[in-house]
Amino acid sequence: MNKFFRFCTSIFVTIIIFVASINFSSAAENLHTGTGVYKFADSSGVNDDPINVYYYRPKNWKKGDKIFTYFHGSGRHSQGFIRGMKALADKKNFLIVGPEFTQAKFPGDRSYNYGRVRIKNKITPKTEWTYNTVNRIIDDVKSRTDSPNSNVVFFGHSAGSQFIHRYLFFADKIKADKIIAANAGTYLMPDENIRFPFGLKNVPTAKKNLKRAYSSDVIILLGENDVKNTARGFPKSKIIDGQGLNRLERGKNFFAKSKAKAEEMGVEFNWRLITVPKVGHSSVRMAKNVLKYIY
Repeated sequence: MNKFFRFCTSIFVTIIIFVASINFSSAAENLHTGTGVYKFADSSGVNDDPINVYYYRPKNWKKGDKIFTYFHGSGRHSQGFIRGMKALADKKNFLIVGPEFTQAKFPGDRSYNYGRVRIKNKITPKTEWTYNTVNRIIDDVKSRTDSPNSNVVFFGHSAGSQFIHRYLFFADKIKADKIIAANAGTYLMPDENIRFPFGLKNVPTAKKNLKRAYSSDVIILLGENDVKNTARGFPKSKIIDGQGLNRLERGKNFFAKSKAKAEEMGVEFNWRLITVPKVGHSSVRMAKNVLKYIY
């Protein structure tokens, strides 16, 4: 009897452990309600470090609902933005996702802002472009939430805006339904006489994708008060200053030149220019002001 009891107990414990392991695995695969982070394994960048993907999932968010993806600035942090947007995410019911492209894995402007397209004056393999890393992350988020058809918005601010508007010209595929580029410091101008990353010279891939980029649903979002050009880290050079002397000027010039290029090519132009009054270089305030155009 004792042997039989011990045998039954052993089987029961084994079943409990097995069921618990299944539940733990499921929890690890999905994005739970509230704030969280998971590690996304990807070999892009200069090392094999995983990418931390921070997120906030409202309690009423269900599979198939909207996904808002944030691309941080040069500080390389997503958590502060997510905290600042939680109340609106609850109200509008969208999942916020914020991958972090650290300096350790994506050092400098060339690895993040400019997407690792050219390193040491050579075009790198497409598999190493940070723009395609984004696509893999979006596929992973949709898989974890079982939401293959969710509407996806990309919002990039400052360095993230530099990154996300260039994404339009270099990614293998556009994985966003709408792209919002806010307060970028530099732009990829549609000029074949200006070298990359500020023009199309020596990057044939970008020229091929002009039609696709201009037909995408894009908002160039500019803060009316984002006119300071003396702050530390504000990008300056003879080529960059040719785009304008502050972020507001540069954004307006980029939009105007892109629209003129689309008209010259005779292709569809689905971009909008929106200027936010009384706002400067603030990612959260810019995002809050643009939500009325997307939700």
